[in-house]
Amino acid sequence: MLILMYLTEIVRPLKNYSFNKNTRDHRVLQKKIGDMYYYGQGVVEDYAEALNWYKLAAAQGEVNAQFKIGLMYFYGQGVTQD
Repeated sequence: MLILMYLTEIVRPLKNYSFNKNTRDHRVLQKKIGDMYYYGQGVVEDYAEALNWYKLAAAQGEVNAQFKIGLMYFYGQGVTQD
């Protein structure tokens, strides 16, 4: 439980953090934050918020985030199924 509280405190300030899109390391972090929202790890499960983080990472070339976005559209998770 302590770990979940710790992760929640990490994500809250990062939610509004302005990432430099030219830094490759941020895309991996953005994808991982998207995973936290997607799976509800340390935060409330929120597909729409996960999609926002995945889009940030995908725009920088993070292929795993691009794949996850495709799955979300395929299964209609947080978006209209397409």
